[in-house]
Amino acid sequence: MKKRALLLLCLLLTAAAGFAEDAEKQELPEEYAPEEFSPFLKDLRRGEIIFFGSLPISLFLCFEAYDISRYFYVLKNEGADVAQDYAPWPFRRYGGKPYSDTETRWLLVSALSVSLTFALVDFMIGKIREQRDARPAD
Repeated sequence: MKKRALLLLCLLLTAAAGFAEDAEKQELPEEYAPEEFSPFLKDLRRGEIIFFGSLPISLFLCFEAYDISRYFYVLKNEGADVAQDYAPWPFRRYGGKPYSDTETRWLLVSALSVSLTFALVDFMIGKIREQRDARPAD
């Protein structure tokens, strides 16, 4: 029985190779021409990539910064026993104090603002470099 199952498995695995297409038969997609996209669209795409690429890091940093500041505020004003419910992420115990809806909205807006700032700074740096490279050499 085991031999039959092994034989059937080998047949199934090798049969897929028979249906695969040769790479030589496939046509490669045509490369984009340099003038096909406007510089504005290229800048917009780069900004989009930087914005969405930095968003997870921005979210994490905003939540952590808020957690740490909230923890020390509660620790200073209400004591260590209450502050344990507000501990930041790696030290938070199960059932800690959740964020209010307002806090969550402000944290998300803050993270979006930080990501947008990264994208705008990158855009400005790129424009400064373009202007520097376009100047004639002295």
